[in-house]
Amino acid sequence: MDELNILNRTSKGITPVIAVVLLLLVTVGAVGTIYAQFEGLVQDPDTGFLEDVDVNVQTVTRNDSHDPNSMSLRVQNSGQDEYNMSELVRMEYSVPGEGRLEKEVATSAFGEIEETGNHECFTSEVDDELQSFGPGTTASCDTGVSMVSPDDEVTLHLVERSSGDEIESYTCSPSTSSSRTC
Repeated sequence: MDELNILNRTSKGITPVIAVVLLLLVTVGAVGTIYAQFEGLVQDPDTGFLEDVDVNVQTVTRNDSHDPNSMSLRVQNSGQDEYNMSELVRMEYSVPGEGRLEKEVATSAFGEIEETGNHECFTSEVDDELQSFGPGTTASCDTGVSMVSPDDEVTLHLVERSSGDEIESYTCSPSTSSSRTC
């Protein structure tokens, strides 16, 4: 009989401390797995465009076709996706020491930036070739802003319409008044 009591005492189950530790480990593992599965669903959907866009400003030149005094912007799609730049992008401008502003505000705020007409890059009324801007495509558009003088400098910014985040920028600082490019 004493032998049975000894066996019953030694064959106890898991202690409560070990059971709590095991339950915590299982819970943490389950939460980690669920988070990994649903992480993509909780990310901001607008960040994808800026991560995938590969549009480069190649040059800014005097615009010979519409207004010889205005700047013409040349962009290239170096990525793998097609974009409607008229819907996704807008132009903003800045001068040294100032933040970037949209065209209407920049032309009245900065003396270096003068409006030459109603043209503006990335508007559906003007830029048909930028509405379907495919991989490898290069296009030019009239900014509607005058070429800056040799002593001045202006930076043109490609900005995502919905977020206001900058995609690409190009600084125009011509060395002579007859310079065709910045």
